[in-house]
Amino acid sequence: MVATRTTPGIGAQPDDPADQGQVYNLNLAIPAAGNYVITTTYPDNATLYRNNGGVTGYPFSAGNTFAITGNNATSTANAADTTYYRNFYYYFYNLKVQSLGCPGIARVAVNIIKPTITLTRTSLISNFVAGNQWHLNGIAIPGATGQTYIPVAQGIYRVDVTNVNGCTSKSDDFSLITPLITQSGNTLTSSYAIGNQWYMNGVPISGANRQNYMPPYSGVYEVYVTLSTGFVLKSNDFNFVLPAKDNSSGSEISLAVFPVPTSGLIKIAFMATAAQDLTITVVTTIGQTAYKFTKQIPAGGYYQELDLSALTSGEYIVRFNIGDKKYTKKIVIAK
Repeated sequence: MVATRTTPGIGAQPDDPADQGQVYNLNLAIPAAGNYVITTTYPDNATLYRNNGGVTGYPFSAGNTFAITGNNATSTANAADTTYYRNFYYYFYNLKVQSLGCPGIARVAVNIIKPTITLTRTSLISNFVAGNQWHLNGIAIPGATGQTYIPVAQGIYRVDVTNVNGCTSKSDDFSLITPLITQSGNTLTSSYAIGNQWYMNGVPISGANRQNYMPPYSGVYEVYVTLSTGFVLKSNDFNFVLPAKDNSSGSEISLAVFPVPTSGLIKIAFMATAAQDLTITVVTTIGQTAYKFTKQIPAGGYYQELDLSALTSGEYIVRFNIGDKKYTKKIVIAK
């Protein structure tokens, strides 16, 4: 120990403003949580400074870990005064407390069940009742937090499940992939091997339920695929143009206008060699314009229905301006 007063003396001493004291590492190891008493002795006439001027603030705490709650000072004038000790603070200045490394809570194994998705005829179902969040193509679907979700679009679905402890687990991706139609020669092929039903212009084709279909007519084709659960997937529209079998006007682009005669609705199909402007003009036999239609079309198979039901019965010429090419077809309207 080292004396720090300007002039050390025996017994109680007046305050020495120049006395800055001394810091000692006590290395007091506290083995467990509880209430403890630290007693100080000072033999050989040593003195130890204590503060008895304007002490406030009991208990003095270091967070929620350590607190000095009192001392043993008692009043000789009033032994019943239980708050007398609060006027004094003993010895522990610049106090520092360091954890000994408290044992952590024992680890508990948690059995995490991975979410799974089941597909019914109309819905996707999670194996968790609560905590679900459905995703489509990696993006959370707003409001889709129930155990059951009815898909409104085709794509890659996933469900994330968050438990009461805030832990989140993810299901595997679940694919509802749009059927793809490809063409080879005059044959259309579905990307699904089974469950197919072919449509032409929005109408199911009787008996056309194989993976491949050879259309007898130009038109807009689709394929609906029914999965084993009964859920139905729909392809995008596919414009099919039946190759021309003669050398008539427009045969090089397989231009077809049908049916002839018609009661008013005609169907037009051809293969556009490039993205270009299309103008269709319907004229009478004396050259009067009865109908005109213009649009920009992409390259590939093109299909269009024209409603000419407002025209009177008779013969008409349909003129096609496709890019810098011109073609004509004759039609008959019979009502």
